[in-house]
Amino acid sequence: MLAFTDTFRTFYSPDLVFATLTKLSQERQRSKFELSGKEPQAVENSWIDVTLDCAVKDGDLVGMCTVVVSLVEADGVWKIWMLRSWLESYEGLGHPDEPKPRASNGNVGEDSHVFDAIIVGGGQAGLGVAGRSQALDLDHILFDNRPSIGDSWSQRYDSLKWHTIREYGNLPFGRTWKPDQPMLLPTKQIGAGYKDWALKHGINAQEGTKAMSAQWDDATQLWTVSTTGENGDQKWRCKNLVLSVGTGHKTKSSPTWASDDAVKRFRGKVVHSVDYRNANDFAGKRGVVVGTANTGHDVAEDMANLGLNWYASGWKGTEEKKTQPFTSEFCWKRASLRRTAACGIQSRSFVLLPHLMRTDMKEMLSFPGYCGRLVGFRYGAP
Repeated sequence: MLAFTDTFRTFYSPDLVFATLTKLSQERQRSKFELSGKEPQAVENSWIDVTLDCAVKDGDLVGMCTVVVSLVEADGVWKIWMLRSWLESYEGLGHPDEPKPRASNGNVGEDSHVFDAIIVGGGQAGLGVAGRSQALDLDHILFDNRPSIGDSWSQRYDSLKWHTIREYGNLPFGRTWKPDQPMLLPTKQIGAGYKDWALKHGINAQEGTKAMSAQWDDATQLWTVSTTGENGDQKWRCKNLVLSVGTGHKTKSSPTWASDDAVKRFRGKVVHSVDYRNANDFAGKRGVVVGTANTGHDVAEDMANLGLNWYASGWKGTEEKKTQPFTSEFCWKRASLRRTAACGIQSRSFVLLPHLMRTDMKEMLSFPGYCGRLVGFRYGAP
């Protein structure tokens, strides 16, 4: 119901769908449904999609919407099986899916210059907002604190790849990825693809620039954003501020039980997943990977592929499960640090904590042969 609510909402049952559609249509002053002129599409011989157009009111704006009705035949009667809607554009304000070359915004160094939008972060979300802003003739600028657009992916560990198909990573204006590229894209190709897209569409991006603070002024109804980077310290003003800074995967933090003193007492090597690149340095050693989400499994697979002697460990509530050597079949099993400590991991062990462990695990440090052995950090995000 994106055409009516601006959010992803799903309704079930004929009565509820009809009642909700009627209510939202009245609230948004929906126009009559009209055939779009597109040919109906048969979907895998299962149903037929019919495309309709309509308009809705959004305050003083008129939203142009697309509605797709999926029809199925039951006992010789065609019935609506599914109805989907979304907002395409606002009347008279351009179309966000039609790319435009970037217009010059003059001397942006002047204190009097005011952007329509400042976008902080040059990943998928930030680039998408910048591209659509450009298509709508919005005066904007994007800041990314890395040396180059795409580095948020290309500078991570070697084996990283998306855990969803490449189509979920497309940027605006068509498919970003080529049909012959891997379905699960590796990190270097992700970074290169985003960089190429930004260059192709002339995105107004200032790389190597970190946003330090932002202040809102009620009197002027403007944001003032302070940045630092390759061009020194700068201040910028804008009407709208968009933060697309991700989930903090490069931020190191530690649970309360992993104190600085405990880390120092560990006699082996501790690697936080933020700093991890590959498992080559651990050849011939025994170790532990703590954490069983995406990053933990990627690192586990790296080590298994090298034939290393190591263990994987996880924690879920107070439930304990025996730690065991990693194999590909073991990939989704969990184990507890209590059992890991009993496995006799030697002082040359390596510990990685991709995810936050429970604070009550402080008690683990008091076990004989454990204190100072298995300590690590929290990985900021999956």
